Parts: sequence; structure tokens; C-alpha cells
Amino acid sequence: MHPSNKTETVSILTFWDLKNTPSKSDVMDYLRMGSVTTNQPNREKWFVVNITDMNFTNPIVIMGPVSNRGSDAVTTLVKQVDKNSFFWQMYEW
Repeated sequence: MHPSNKTETVSILTFWDLKNTPSKSDVMDYLRMGSVTTNQPNREKWFVVNITDMNFTNPIVIMGPVSNRGSDAVTTLVKQVDKNSFFWQMYEW
């Protein structure tokens, strides 16, 4: 199933290799935070997020909870994470 074309917001945190940062004050140089507001028209649709501005190596992507605008539970799925981008979608369960 997919969310019934409701516009939802989800938070995104992307980072890499925090254990090798030069100092704790530099941690923010290794993070990218944001949010995306969109609707999920069908279960075949995947959205792309480009992260080329950060020069990530083996990035880790954490998607926050989806806003609560629909009546059914929704989670986020992430796939094809690489140093330049990743794909994600909302999935109703």
C-alpha cells in the first residue's frame, strides 16, 4: 500500500565515518540534515536525494518518522545509498 496521496514530511540525517573526525567541533562538517515534504503517488515511485556537495565516503542515511497526516501507519524505505545520492520512499503498512 502507499499513502493516499497525502503530503507528508520526513526528516533526513546523512553522515559518514564519525569515529575518524579530527575533533568533536568538526562533527558538523560530516553531517547533512534536512527534511523533505512530498506525497507518495504509488509504490513504484522512489525519490532521489543528491548529496554530492559533502564528498561522503560510504554514507549512512537515517530517515526520521513521517508526519502524521494520514490514518494509516507509514514508514520510510531507503535504497541504493552511495557517495552521491540515495533513493527513498514512504511505505504504508
